[in-house]
Amino acid sequence: MLFGLAIFSTILSSSLTRLFTSFNLTVVAPSGLMIFGILFFLFDRFLWKFPGINYLTGVPNISGIWEGSGHIEYFAGVDERADAGEVKSIVIVTQSWTRIDLVLMSPSTRSRLKVASLDCSNSLFPSLTYIYEVKPTKTGGFLQSPAEGACETTIHRNENSRMVGTWYSGEDKTGLFSLKKVYKPEEVTKSDVSEIH
Repeated sequence: MLFGLAIFSTILSSSLTRLFTSFNLTVVAPSGLMIFGILFFLFDRFLWKFPGINYLTGVPNISGIWEGSGHIEYFAGVDERADAGEVKSIVIVTQSWTRIDLVLMSPSTRSRLKVASLDCSNSLFPSLTYIYEVKPTKTGGFLQSPAEGACETTIHRNENSRMVGTWYSGEDKTGLFSLKKVYKPEEVTKSDVSEIH
């Protein structure tokens, strides 16, 4: 995709130079690098989300608000696990073609993505693997101090945007979760986000 943008930028720059010269204009045509920068910015932020272009890039658009629940277990001793029950959560994903950010909020915690990898080799079930930092937002919850963790999710594109996966945090807690997209990215407003915080 980037190679195509670079070729198009070069062709457009030389075409504009010839056009300006043929009309005896003293305006300097934008360079190929400048055109590439503008096109890349537009592509990265907006154009890649259009259905036809999105299909060609193979990168799923998972930005939006997701709701669901997770099941929590923690290690109570050697070869012993205790069940901490189910926790409802809300996830806000913001995404461009080259970047992704994720914030997860539960009644007693808030976590933020630190490093992520989006594997799109399976177009129907891409996977998102990430390392996150989680902090307690109130006392008495299942998390007592800030921790780091890892999460592996599978995105089910053919089931109305469902995300399922497993997670592990540094406090020896692990679990499964299932999320469903509740808002499309263009429907998310500032008031929606402020109500969740």
